[in-house]
Amino acid sequence: MDWFAFTVTLKGVFLEGVEIVFIVITFGTSAHDLPVAAATAAAAAICVAVAGFLAHRPLSRVPEHTLKYGVGLLLTGFGTYWAVAGLGVFAPGGQSIAWYGGDWAIPVLIAAWFAVSRLLVRAAPAVAARTRPHPAARVRRAP
Repeated sequence: MDWFAFTVTLKGVFLEGVEIVFIVITFGTSAHDLPVAAATAAAAAICVAVAGFLAHRPLSRVPEHTLKYGVGLLLTGFGTYWAVAGLGVFAPGGQSIAWYGGDWAIPVLIAAWFAVSRLLVRAAPAVAARTRPHPAARVRRAP
């Protein structure tokens, strides 16, 4: 067993769990209904555990890099949506903007990031070849 990987993963999951506990407490106390918030959080934890159990076998067949690529696209798409909506720099008065198409802008953003990433992957070898020094080039040292 890889104890280092286990420890790092356990710490990450524990940190996320503590974060969720604080979020539940915050929302529950601000709504003056902590028991409902706690019950809802417990139900969500059960749903996530069941979904993880059901998806474990099919997802274990997906290559790791492909899975990371898909997760990165999802995080970037959602992150772009919420960052632009929440910044308020694109709307008069600093208000949050309403995306054209509402929540349907998220799949469009994910598709756009997919297209951009594919273009960059295709262009990467050419850029690397231009920036790599030629093997015959000599480096002069200052006297």
